[in-house]
Amino acid sequence: MLDDALLADWCLRYLGVPLNRVLFRSGYLSDVVGVELSSGLRAVVKARPFEPRIAGCLQVQAALAGVGFPCPEPLTVATRVHGMTVTAETEMPGGSPLPTEAGAAPFAALLARLIASAPAPAAVPSLMPSPPGRDGTTPGDDCGPTLTSTGKTSTSSPGLSGLMTLLDA
Repeated sequence: MLDDALLADWCLRYLGVPLNRVLFRSGYLSDVVGVELSSGLRAVVKARPFEPRIAGCLQVQAALAGVGFPCPEPLTVATRVHGMTVTAETEMPGGSPLPTEAGAAPFAALLARLIASAPAPAAVPSLMPSPPGRDGTTPGDDCGPTLTSTGKTSTSSPGLSGLMTLLDA
């Protein structure tokens, strides 16, 4: 999705600094590229098919980062490039998965912190529709309830769309 020339042009235009080097490339639903800029700043650039919900996701992510929740801080607004939405966020090196030996408690505590830190749904643009594969229509996507278009939880369609929408920003 983002070749090196397009990536270099985008970084200069939207981050205001030339691209120094690409650190990594990854992705599944998004093209994810770690970059180092000539200023020394390291960032992660994401490109994915355009969806209006991404603006809301960025606002939630910025609000969470702003209150100290451990997540990358958005560096740009959602930009449109060749039918894609391209964004950048701070790199968050290090870290490690939560230990599973303690059971669900650490995960529940982190989820509770995320929910308590997140802005009210009415304070951000719509986060709907859910990303592909997270709307309860994909086989194997049966990890829990999904949010309806009115923002209510429904168990009639499995999925983690509400949580994943917040975390996929």
